Amino acid sequence: DYGFIRELGERSVSKEMVIKAIAYGFEQKRQRWAQEPRGLFNIKQEVEEYLKAHSGEPEPQDAAAFARSSVIEQALKRLDRIIIEEKREGIRKKYQELRKRVRDTDGTGSANIYKQFNSLWRGFARRKTLNAFRDEILCETLGINNVFTMK
Repeated sequence: DYGFIRELGERSVSKEMVIKAIAYGFEQKRQRWAQEPRGLFNIKQEVEEYLKAHSGEPEPQDAAAFARSSVIEQALKRLDRIIIEEKREGIRKKYQELRKRVRDTDGTGSANIYKQFNSLWRGFARRKTLNAFRDEILCETLGINNVFTMK
């Protein structure tokens, strides 16, 4: 079995295609035999049939959509953990809003999810950062101290 899988890898057959071909092979053998196939050796011919029938076929868009959804799902799980652990109410609300935006990216269909995540993160941190820089520049430029900070 390992040798056959190695051979498929050397032929540059994608993992997804190998999995589909093996599933197809087992299903075909089950339909033809009363006995359950015991390994890849028993379904090698069916696997080759599947690969021959589907060679040159572009990867389905479903695979890209699945990968995209998987990345979004992982980000949502991380955000859920952060939201649960965050003690500061204001920050927790910001993370909840970010979570909603991440969830909404699933329907946008944009190809580059990481670029979208980068944009969401910049938007998440931007306002506080800009306000902090503005305050720092004002104090430095005018030579004043903010009497309301705890520094």
